[in-house]
Amino acid sequence: PQLRAFELRELSQKFARHFNAPVVQFQILSDDWRKLVFLFADRTVEFHTQYGKHHSTRIPHHGRDLAYQPETCELLLAGAGEEIFRLNLERGQFMAPLTTGCSGINALVVDPTHGMLAAGTADGTIQCWDPRTRRRIGTSNPFDAIEAEYAELDAQPEITSLRFDSRGLLLAAGTSSGHVALYD
Repeated sequence: PQLRAFELRELSQKFARHFNAPVVQFQILSDDWRKLVFLFADRTVEFHTQYGKHHSTRIPHHGRDLAYQPETCELLLAGAGEEIFRLNLERGQFMAPLTTGCSGINALVVDPTHGMLAAGTADGTIQCWDPRTRRRIGTSNPFDAIEAEYAELDAQPEITSLRFDSRGLLLAAGTSSGHVALYD
């Protein structure tokens, strides 16, 4: 597994980084490429800067997704367990996790306008959290609208991806059954 960055103006490779485990997800923390965070398949989270690897830590469960919340300066990590781990980058320590009560979390996304956190679960629900109070503010099940179609599926339907639009007014949820639910 490796990362390669290219300079398109000069049509050349800027740098390459090699890793010990496959990358599950990554996030750019700065306005440019100089601050990166990687979530690996071996439960490791690595922070990279311009010069290379800066710090590495581990999480208790295998991770599936991560999101950065700039309002609280927290890196949110979720995966096979019911917790959303909160790593405060200002303090450099883990904070109390958010407990979702579901079997796993597949997707995390932070609203760009007001910082609301949305989590797509393996149980087929979307949970919305307020970062100021660290409480769940709502739950939605997009499969209620297509109940007749997913009743024929053998597996439990899951939320596999989430995205807010740039204004933060629309939320798109991708499902394991191939449906996309739009919330306004």
